[in-house]
Parts: sequence; structure tokens; C-alpha cells
Amino acid sequence: MGPHLLLIRPAIQDQLWIKDDTVLASGSFKDRPAALAVGWAAAHGRAWVGAASTGNLAAATARAAARLAMACVVVVPSGLPPSKLLLVRHLGARILTVPGSYDDANRIAQLAEEAGGGGFVNVGLRPIYAEGSKTLLFETWADLSHRLPEVLIVPLGSGALLSATHRAQEQLRSWAGAVDPFARLIGTQPEGCSPIVDAFERGDEEIRPVERSTSIAESLAIGHPASGRSALRAIRATDGRADRPRRSEVIRGVRDLARWEGVWSEPAGGSVVATLRRLREQGEIRRADRVVLFITGAGWKTTRAVRPAGVPGGSATIDPRRPVLPALGPASAPPGLGGSPW
Repeated sequence: MGPHLLLIRPAIQDQLWIKDDTVLASGSFKDRPAALAVGWAAAHGRAWVGAASTGNLAAATARAAARLAMACVVVVPSGLPPSKLLLVRHLGARILTVPGSYDDANRIAQLAEEAGGGGFVNVGLRPIYAEGSKTLLFETWADLSHRLPEVLIVPLGSGALLSATHRAQEQLRSWAGAVDPFARLIGTQPEGCSPIVDAFERGDEEIRPVERSTSIAESLAIGHPASGRSALRAIRATDGRADRPRRSEVIRGVRDLARWEGVWSEPAGGSVVATLRRLREQGEIRRADRVVLFITGAGWKTTRAVRPAGVPGGSATIDPRRPVLPALGPASAPPGLGGSPW
């Protein structure tokens, strides 16, 4: 089992829960699908495993491979923060850097896999890999006493997590006899690279690739989402929505999550919080709805994206020879916030 749901203090939402996968071993939910895919590869005699990644899947695959004494190679786009690859290096994976985007790295991974002998978890092993993402929904259902929430807010990158969440709901109905209505699936993908949201807003299933990303959320900046169409179908099948928060809203979401709940998320989590706030203000989410937020990656991997300027607290320097202690006590709330933003 992964981390249990974290109940947020009710202020604007009667029942608001966080599925906090920042606490998993490599710092993201990717530990779930990577473990399943790498385990399958080992059981079926693959010589090595790999991943095309913007950082999270690289670390998760390298960790799973290290635990099974398998060789691992990751293909990443250039320009990633060193913090995203530090764990990968410690785990002993070989890192291949490709000038360009995630989609360029993914094309190189496809070519490498054709050479044979191994498998990339999100290329040839993708069907196995995708199954591992369903565990977030299964655990959510168990933590809510075998009930589904009314709303699930899920970050959108390739669309695989949201698609897997929908399949998991279908399987609960057929296997476990779950009778609750499906949770409305709401996908969130920040401005700068949002091909799935673009297609949702156009009202069709055509995913028009985004060739150049300016998104603050590197982990979601996938211009050619492999599971984009299935994610769109899942959103529409559950009367869900696809939302595109602005950069400033994502930054506020990261800071609020850390300041008020002690959860330090990468920008993908800030996008989830921003979408909750936007849809609550628009009346799309009711106060009485049980809402679960999928917080999928830790903030220590993306320290450049959201800097702590303006966050209450800060630091002070004290001369040990002439110590003058500043006034001590809890940091005050940001202007305009009388309490938790939730």
C-alpha cells in the first residue's frame, strides 16, 4: 500500500483529501508503474530496462532496476535541473541526454529499444507500466471505506494516469461490485503545454502536438501525449473537465500546499490545487463534494521552478558575539488570508 489519504482542514470544502505521493521512495507516483514494469521485465528475461523521462520516471525506473540488480538507461531532454537527475546518478543508471524536448527523448528511446535485449517502461513495456498507475484509485477507494469520491483532480502529462484511474473505476464496478457513481475526473495541465486541454476545449479528440513548451511544470510538458485520446474519453465519460491554470496560479498552489499542509509539491501539484480553486469559484465543484487531489511529485526535484520569495517566515542572521534575538513566534498569514485557503 502507498500513503494513506491526508484529510485537509475543512474551510471551503467539507471533505477534501490529498493522495500524497511525494513521500514515495523516489519522490513521485512513478514508483508505482515503474515497479510493475521493471518487475515484469525481470521475470521475462529482459537484459536491461530504461525510460524516456523528464526526471520522475527516470528516478523511479532506476530505483526499481537497482532493487532487482538490472542495468538501466534513461533518456532525458537537455536542460533538466540537476536535482532531478541526482538520485538517478546515485542509483547507477546510465543517462543519455538529448538536445530538445521530452518528445525528442522519447523518439530516441524508441530507436534504442528496437536494438533489442531490453525494454523501456514507457515504450515497449507501456501496457504493463500503465497498469501500475491504477493503484492510486484502488487505495483511494479503500481509504474512503470502499467509497468513491465525487471528484478526482489529476495532473495531465501523457494522460496515462487519468486514463488508468478511469479503468480502475471500471474494474472496481465489475470486480468489487462497487455501486457508487464514478468520480468526475478533472484533468489539469498548466498553460505553456496543454494539448489535452486544448482538444477538450475544442470539443474533439484530435490531439494537436505542442512542439515548444513554456510550461512551468516540466513533468507535465508532453507535447505529444501518448494517452491523450483515452484521457479525453475518460474525462467526457465521467462528465469531467480539463483545466489550464496560469503560471501564477500554479506557483500559488505550490506555496499554499506547503504553507498550510506541509506538503512540498512540484508544479504538477500546484496545478491540481489551482484547478480546485478555479472550479470551486466557478461553481463546478460544490462544497459538499468529496474531493481527492492527486499530488504526484515532490518539490525538491524542481527547486528552480518555484522559489520561496514572498513566503512568510524567512531567515535572520545572529552574531554569536553580540546575540540579539529577533522576535520569535509563528509566521503571520499572507495578506488577505485569514486562515487556510482550503
